[in-house]
Amino acid sequence: MSEEVGKSAGGSQDQAKGARSPNGRRSRWQSSLAAINYLSSISKNEELKVRVSDRVTGIALMMTSIITVLCLVLRPASPLRLAIMVLCDFFLAITLAFYIINRLGILTTLAPRQAILILQLLKAFTFIGVFLTINLAILVSLALSNVPF
Repeated sequence: MSEEVGKSAGGSQDQAKGARSPNGRRSRWQSSLAAINYLSSISKNEELKVRVSDRVTGIALMMTSIITVLCLVLRPASPLRLAIMVLCDFFLAITLAFYIINRLGILTTLAPRQAILILQLLKAFTFIGVFLTINLAILVSLALSNVPF
């Protein structure tokens, strides 16, 4: 009896190893961890062929992101600061657009259910980005409001 209670509460060792609940599903946490582990293992797979353009846009996106962040630490009094930040932001937007456009075509090769799930993930990560941006703006405005000038 106590073993059944442990299983239904998610406390059994079988469930921690990936056993499914009575409805045939793993917990959200187990599924998420399994997905992260799966993606980690396939990203290290040398036999998996990745297009050169995908690698190039991935590296370009990382570099433009780093350069854009570094532009934020330029001397505030620098007369070229705004121009450099706008230029970096422009290149970041272009690189991001190419990064996304290079990868969207793959959706047409997926089954409808897989394509919808990916669309839902894209929406979720977009909302996470909006959430983080808004909260970062709030934190920065609070920090700046407490700084005497």
